[in-house]
Amino acid sequence: MSPDKDTSPVPLYRQFLDHWFAPRWRALLTWVLLAVLVGAVMDYAGLRRADAVFWTMGLMNRLLPAPLAAAIHKVAFCVNFELLSLWVEPLALRLSLWRGLAWLSLRVAPRAAWGFLFVGIRFETGYAISIFCMVATCLVLWGWRSRPWMPLIGAALASVADLVVQGLMRAGGYLPFNALLPNWIDATVTSLGYAIPLLYGTSLLRPEERAQSSLSTFQTTPR
Repeated sequence: MSPDKDTSPVPLYRQFLDHWFAPRWRALLTWVLLAVLVGAVMDYAGLRRADAVFWTMGLMNRLLPAPLAAAIHKVAFCVNFELLSLWVEPLALRLSLWRGLAWLSLRVAPRAAWGFLFVGIRFETGYAISIFCMVATCLVLWGWRSRPWMPLIGAALASVADLVVQGLMRAGGYLPFNALLPNWIDATVTSLGYAIPLLYGTSLLRPEERAQSSLSTFQTTPR
């Protein structure tokens, strides 16, 4: 990932990332495989991950003047999973450094908000934060990739696909009524539903197109 304005020589690792993620099929394959891998690891080592997260929080409590609230432990657990699952997204979309950080923050924030549900946050607040972050991701793509509204389409497709797969598995007797999908299946469905519109429905703007997009945002039409 590179800053929006950078005239210095491009480091080798950024050249490699640009080369690797330039073909859409390879970006999609990398995105989905890494998400599925994380989901599979969580299925088989979820309790160990929880123990690791809570052990770290306990260590911090010993070092800090005042212990962290119990809600922070649950939020850390939720954010940990999201970061492990989503870190490849800004690389696959070939975002700049600051856009990539903003993208990850907005993608992780809803899971952090839902983590507070364990301590009494209202469901309406959780939904409002999720919708706000979903819309804000469009602004991150604005001026960097074409059709910046595609995250809305991707989020809708991922949600519908997830519900359809859950319904089919419950109807076939493969999933109890009150159970959630295994993480690796959920990761496969949602990552495909979200990644395909973003990778195939948008394209990276050339530097001159980015400059033109930035200028047009502030231009006023003469009367």
